[in-house]
Amino acid sequence: MIFIVAPLFFIFLFTLQTTLIPFTEIGGFHPDLVLIAVVFIGSHFPRERSVICGAVFGLIQDALSGGFLGVNMLSKGLAALLASHLKQSIAIKNLLAQSLLVAAATILDSLVYHLLSNIFPMVQIPVDFWKDTAFLAFYNCLTAPLVFFALQNVFPSVKRTNRSW
Repeated sequence: MIFIVAPLFFIFLFTLQTTLIPFTEIGGFHPDLVLIAVVFIGSHFPRERSVICGAVFGLIQDALSGGFLGVNMLSKGLAALLASHLKQSIAIKNLLAQSLLVAAATILDSLVYHLLSNIFPMVQIPVDFWKDTAFLAFYNCLTAPLVFFALQNVFPSVKRTNRSW
């Protein structure tokens, strides 16, 4: 079921991210809805499925965005792996833990991009890389509860991790 519903929801998220989300830009940044969705999938589904979904979502994002092919595939797959690993290590049941997980995944996503761009010097890294990454992680943390809430309604079989929603 996840392999049918998840790609359809991903297409919806990517469409939303490329059409409406740019209007919510603050300081030149907008949240990465796909990364937030991958963290949700990683924290609610088995590890193998999560990593496959994260890698496939990243590959599709790479193919549609026109950037380096494989960068998002690697970073989203690693984000799903991080989320699925941490769900076994710590209880991700409240909003703060979910937000911190999204922040960690955002930093991991930025680091993968930074490391790969140093290997391929055609891409320039901004001077304020860490400041930009911190701002993007904060923005993703603010957006994560809305995306998590939507995903919990798309996947009704997933137990709600925060009863106050």
